[in-house]
Amino acid sequence: RRGKSGVSTSFAPAILMGSFLIWMVLLWLGFGLIAHALGDWFVPPADFQEALFIVGSALCTVGLSGIEAHGPARWALVLAGLSGLSVLTMAVTYLLQVQEGISRRDAGILKLTTAAGQPPSALRLLERYADLDSPEEIRRVLYRGRDWCATVLQSHASHPR
Repeated sequence: RRGKSGVSTSFAPAILMGSFLIWMVLLWLGFGLIAHALGDWFVPPADFQEALFIVGSALCTVGLSGIEAHGPARWALVLAGLSGLSVLTMAVTYLLQVQEGISRRDAGILKLTTAAGQPPSALRLLERYADLDSPEEIRRVLYRGRDWCATVLQSHASHPR
């Protein structure tokens, strides 16, 4: 599906996932080069492919390699594990924040539809609250609506759907 600007609605999620994958691959290669440089500190000594495997298991925090690390190689693997854990934590946190924003946006739309009819109409909203004879409530609704609109505008600018 394409949005109004002609950009696919899957563009933002694809860029998000692509940047996450590129970040992880660059970390993997960087720590792989460090482990390869420290190859003599592993028992048995690690060539480049073995170094990539060791670091990959450390980045994913699974520790599958049966190789022993000594000296600075231990610290490189600890840093790789912490980096992998940090990246995964940040990615999950960011995705949950985006989902929370989408949920708030959808809840606001449902509230607006409930109060102002389908499709939402300002006149219908005013008529509904006039029938209830509650001018204070309409004032609160309009202030909350203004805040909600500002939040939606900000979230659309930050996370286009």
